[in-house]
Amino acid sequence: MALGSEIAGEEYYPVAIGQGMYTSELPSNIPDGYSAVCYNMVATGDSLENRIGVKRLSFDWKVLETNPGFHGTDSDFYNYFVQISPYGGNPALPAFMWGAFGFAVPGGAANTNTLNFVRAAGTVAAGDGFMSVTVPNRVIGICQYNDTIYFSLLNDGVKKITAINWSTDTITYTSVVSSALGSIVGLFTFKDRMWGWFGNKLYFTNLPAVGGQPETWALAANVIPFVGPNGAGVIENVIPLGNKLAIFTTNGLFTLLVEGAPASWILRILDSKSICTASRCAFESKGIIYYINNQGVWATNNMSVTKLSGVIEDQFFLAKGARVHTICAYEDGMIASIAKAATDLRYYDKDNCRVLYSKLDPIAWTEWNINSNDIGLYPERFALFWSTTDKIPTYLNAEPTVYVMAFVTDSTSAVPFYSVAQLLIMDGGVDEYTNRSNIIRSQPVGIYLKTKHFDGDNAYRLKHAKQAYLEIYSSDAEHLFTSSWDIDATINTATEVRERTLNDFTVGLATNTVSIPADFRYRRAALNLRAELQSATSQIKIKAVVIKQNTGRSVVEQVG
Repeated sequence: MALGSEIAGEEYYPVAIGQGMYTSELPSNIPDGYSAVCYNMVATGDSLENRIGVKRLSFDWKVLETNPGFHGTDSDFYNYFVQISPYGGNPALPAFMWGAFGFAVPGGAANTNTLNFVRAAGTVAAGDGFMSVTVPNRVIGICQYNDTIYFSLLNDGVKKITAINWSTDTITYTSVVSSALGSIVGLFTFKDRMWGWFGNKLYFTNLPAVGGQPETWALAANVIPFVGPNGAGVIENVIPLGNKLAIFTTNGLFTLLVEGAPASWILRILDSKSICTASRCAFESKGIIYYINNQGVWATNNMSVTKLSGVIEDQFFLAKGARVHTICAYEDGMIASIAKAATDLRYYDKDNCRVLYSKLDPIAWTEWNINSNDIGLYPERFALFWSTTDKIPTYLNAEPTVYVMAFVTDSTSAVPFYSVAQLLIMDGGVDEYTNRSNIIRSQPVGIYLKTKHFDGDNAYRLKHAKQAYLEIYSSDAEHLFTSSWDIDATINTATEVRERTLNDFTVGLATNTVSIPADFRYRRAALNLRAELQSATSQIKIKAVVIKQNTGRSVVEQVG
């Protein structure tokens, strides 16, 4: 609704923002509070803030890797983090671990299979904070039970680590004999049993004796096949919640109530149409499981399902072709990735890869990436965020930090190539990564806001937009950003009008209202705002936009 003015024929029109993107409607139908583009921002419901940077660590870990959604390789089984003991203050243990294979950066020579450790925080005088140990085959599962660490190898069963030496970067381990030479994917512990899966079958150990370890696998007897009304599907992930397991497959979502003896467990199909495309498809937070499939992002309590991605529905159907869908927890929010595969499915088509973020409350989606939306200097994109840790302390950094396994790519369908899976952290105001030629790229986080296309409270009459006012807060003493406008004739960046670089000082604590040049006629218009974080500690918050206009003239704006 327009606001009154003391000048005859003049009024003020507020443009609400803060609810994130709304991309599943035409621009003319985007509801109040939503925007056409919210790039590298966090929507809080009543404001938009910049995201934090994604940058390299003090040590460099990276591999060339295939698309995990291509099941012709085993890359769906590894490169994801498993937290072991990040909060116990015992530096003899890892904070988190992951398995890896891949190819060397640069060059592409095949790597050995490795088990990788980041050390837990604590007081210690000797040894490294990170180590990588060669193992005989692919690491396809990691878990711990009462500080005893287990890992499983492809076609080689489950192993138990008996010693970790941080000074010599070595481990010793023994085989869990009852696991034989099986391939047990995704190890986890639940109700004093160890669990894992392969194909459409879920395996579990016998209960241990009091004070013992759950190491007795009876693979022929302790197994549950998952076959829905449309046939069997491959298990991608299993998430415990309460007394139930949620089992995500390529052909349905199931729940398993685990109470009493195995014969009394209750298996139920919760969603027969759910198709998950990668193992990193679900996580639990605050008693709710959040998951992604090829139809959207959802929340479940293992009894009912709610869709969370309606406002970005079209992001799941951008173009023909195969996609891999992943979701990771990030502090009090979630990062969802939709990565389009190149023609042969092993690689990515970077321009059709989307990384999206929302807080868990409120649900308000924004797009996160690098070098897109006319921001950034380089050809690479984030194809997907594969795995994240909680905000944890480690021996490398006692200050709690979120660690990320991200896939960075410059691959296209025309020129496909491996992406770089690399260990990064969420920190500062700079994005920093390594490309496949082993060149370090670094640039400030760039933000871009395009408001909804508004009609000034009159859909048919031409209005004269005289000026705009932006309520913006910055930790920097001096604002530095660029503004421009979409009008009826705008079809791309080149046809935006009234582009200005605004360089102004913070007014004070009480108000940070900045004047935006306008002076054009329009039926429908939108404000574009672009900026880069000026330092590693910069913060920007955008609260509101108000347009000063009158409706007494009927001249169509000309471009040129």
